[in-house]
Amino acid sequence: LTGFAELSDVQVAVNAKGVLFSRRQGGTWTEQPAHQGACTGIVNVDNRTFVTFGVDGLIHIWDYMCKKLGTLEGHSAGITSGILSSDGNLTTVSTDRSVRIWDPVRQRQRMFLKGFDNALVAVHGVRETTVVLDTSGQVFTIAETGKPRKMGTPSGYPCCSWIARGEPASVYIAQRGGMIHRIPIRV
Repeated sequence: LTGFAELSDVQVAVNAKGVLFSRRQGGTWTEQPAHQGACTGIVNVDNRTFVTFGVDGLIHIWDYMCKKLGTLEGHSAGITSGILSSDGNLTTVSTDRSVRIWDPVRQRQRMFLKGFDNALVAVHGVRETTVVLDTSGQVFTIAETGKPRKMGTPSGYPCCSWIARGEPASVYIAQRGGMIHRIPIRV
């Protein structure tokens, strides 16, 4: 599985073959096609709506019955990560080296940020700040201005990352081979 979410009384999951699985509480799993190629994530929008995204560069919006409500298009390559902010906006990053911010309820793009040197692999939220990682391990923060700011130094291709929300907030980046780097984030 590449993603899992729970809505009011429905569980949904996606996998690397582009399949959406769903079931009502305690029921049998059903499956249906979701994306051409791998699904790379799933995010709850609210208790009755969720989105999936994948290597096809598309974001599909679904209701709790797994009926597709719409599709958001804009990325020209695979979407690698996505998060929902406290204000209900969806932020996605892609191997097309862009960040896009969407309003999934109104089904439209709100912001488009490009000009990154490398493919983007992860996005995290720390309070009102968005943290983005690229394939070199470079960390960027994006505040309300929408202008990316470099943080830390490249550490090499990250295999995973996570946020420590304490004071100061930090992003931890694990590299292949076992090295873990901590980069403080100014929010």
